[in-house]
Parts: sequence; structure tokens; C-alpha cells
Amino acid sequence: TAPDGRKVKGTIQWVSAASALAAEVRLYDRLFLDPAEPDGVGDPQAHGDEPTDLVALVDPDSIRVVHDAKIEPSVADDPTDTRYQFERTGYFWRDPVEGTGAKLVFNRIVTLKDSWGKKASTSAKSSAGGRGVRAVGSGAERTAGGPAKGERPAVSETRAAARAADPALAARFDRYIDELGLSSEHADLLSGSGPTGDFFEAALEAHREPSEVAAWMVTDLRGLMGDRALPDLPFSGEALGALAALVANDRLSRRAGKDVLARMVEQGGEPEQLVAEMGLEKVDDREALQLVIDDVFSAWPDKVEQYRAGNKNLIGMFVGEVMKATRGAGDPKTVRELITVSLDP
Repeated sequence: TAPDGRKVKGTIQWVSAASALAAEVRLYDRLFLDPAEPDGVGDPQAHGDEPTDLVALVDPDSIRVVHDAKIEPSVADDPTDTRYQFERTGYFWRDPVEGTGAKLVFNRIVTLKDSWGKKASTSAKSSAGGRGVRAVGSGAERTAGGPAKGERPAVSETRAAARAADPALAARFDRYIDELGLSSEHADLLSGSGPTGDFFEAALEAHREPSEVAAWMVTDLRGLMGDRALPDLPFSGEALGALAALVANDRLSRRAGKDVLARMVEQGGEPEQLVAEMGLEKVDDREALQLVIDDVFSAWPDKVEQYRAGNKNLIGMFVGEVMKATRGAGDPKTVRELITVSLDP
């Protein structure tokens, strides 16, 4: 809560300007001004005496392009088919034609909310702990009583019931949103049980960046746990927070951090020690990286020739090979820069 009593209604996704990569982000929306179109296009009875011009029905703002957006450097080493959720904006996919070379281009493929819908004028209080969850409707207004067909609910009914029966969990849900700035989805996942909330708050003691710790818990750790419960893991919440801090402090790449987390889930251990054992501490020494890059060029002479002949899309392959050789420890931004300079003298 702000000092003057106002509640923060949004969140900011923080990216380090020093290490971030530049990208072009294309925000696609519905093509036609009227969502019912183009059903009646060309039908005189539908639009008067003359057939409607298709171009006149197109929304000129159906695509907005953000130039020089900043994105985490780890994406440079991801498979080209990876989908991403950009905070509060939607789901994106790297352009398969224009975004596979040195230039990063991402297209929005799914929006997070229906911008054509009507927002409910009032927010109902949830029995999950007294918090209202604003819903977006299509046509008639609806409340948080239930999601529209095909829409994923923001809050799990099972976890909501647990909070209704436990005021401490309900208080955590509210605090995670109001004070820590988490989304309702993350707050729901992290406040559904005592052990989950305890683990999250222990991680915050080691790294006081709620959104970053939440992302590690609900995305990375959750995906590795399988059927195990948090109390059964061979490491503590503090250890997860320490790992998040290593990545945030630029000592470890995001990709290498995932490898460390997988090892922690498998056998436990302290992040600092595992990073050293696995040889994953981030390498941004330009001379050391250039030696690895030269080795990659020597192993792929035909690809070097193709790149210099105009196939700039191969930059992704070269970055991937260098990152593989450094076991994810190379700084992706530095790697990409050195490769580009070497191949485009």
C-alpha cells in the first residue's frame, strides 16, 4: 500500500538495462473494428445498398509495434519455438521468419484479457479471503462468481476454500497482492496452504524481490516437483531465494539457474556450492568467450560461409552452440555481440 493509502493496481516487470537484449514486440489485436465482422462483408442487405469495402472495416490499430523493447538475455538461447508470457500483455512467440536472426522479433499470439469485452462495474468479494477479483465479460457483465466458458479462472476453488477456512491464509493472499504486488494467479498459488506460503516467505528472506521469487516458485520449481510436496524437497525456501539472487545479481544466467534448480530438486545442496561444482558461474570475459566462439566457427565452417553469404538466421545456431559449450554460463548478450562482430567485420 502506498504511503497515502492508495492500493497499487498493477505490477512492473523489471529487466536489467545493462544486460537486457533489444527486441521488437508486435502487439496484434483483432483485425476488424466490429468483432462481428466480416460476416456481412459484401452483402448489400447487411450494410445498405452497396457492398461494404473490406478495408474500411479494418481496425488501423490492430497491430502496434514497440521498438527497442528490453527483454531478458536468456531468451537468446531458448529454442525458437518457445512461447513467453510478457507481464500483463499476453503470450508471445518469436517470429519464425524475421525474428530468428540477429534481430529479436516477438509476435503476440494470445492476449491476457479480451479488450473488446466489458469490464464489470463492481468487484465482488471472494469468499477466498475477502478479496474481490475483477472479471472481464463479453457482452453482459459478469462478476467473479465464475469464469466465462473457455477462460481459466484466476483463483482455484480448492485453494479458495482453504483460505475461507483459515484466516491466516486469506491474509497472506491479500498481502501478496496489496503489499507485494503479485498477480492474483501467483498470490493464489502461493497462499493455498501453510507450507507453500512458508516456503515462499523463507525465499523472500534471501531475496527480497517478490515477483522474481514467485516466478521461480510457480513456474520453474513447480514444473520440476512432479508429485512431491514442498516439505519433501531436499532444500529450503532460503536456498531457492539464494538461487534467485545469484541470477538477479548477474552471477548466473537464467538458463544455468534452471540447471542448478534441477540439481537441487534431485539431490539438494546450496546454490553457491552447486554453481561452483557445475562450473556455471556466468562468463562475460570477452577473451574467454571469443576462444569458445572461434572453436564453434571451426566446428561449423559451412555454417560460417552460409551466414556470410546472407543467411543471418544462423546467428541463433551459433549462440546456442556457444551457450552449450559454456554449459549455459556464457553471457548471451556478450556472446551474440562477439559473434556478430566476428562474422560481420
